[in-house]
Amino acid sequence: MNKTYEVTYSPFRAFTRKEWSTLEEHPMFPVSDIDLTRLQALNEPLTTEEVEEIYIPMIRLLQIHLTHYRNLHNERDQFFDNTSQPIPYIIG
Repeated sequence: MNKTYEVTYSPFRAFTRKEWSTLEEHPMFPVSDIDLTRLQALNEPLTTEEVEEIYIPMIRLLQIHLTHYRNLHNERDQFFDNTSQPIPYIIG
């Protein structure tokens, strides 16, 4: 008997909050009440726990992307033997 498996590919991954917060060792930055006030959006409460569990791992992932983006840009310039202006890294 042959079994057929359906494989679905997606550029997205799903994580629980706990899984996300433990993806990689990341430095714990002390977050003060002043920092929280500056980070809060209008009518959107934000807690220290949320910053530590969600935003700090997200910042680490963005650092990884940005580092590789810059390295690719520099290596491409070396390959083509030219110097170009840095292209902004846009998050949106």
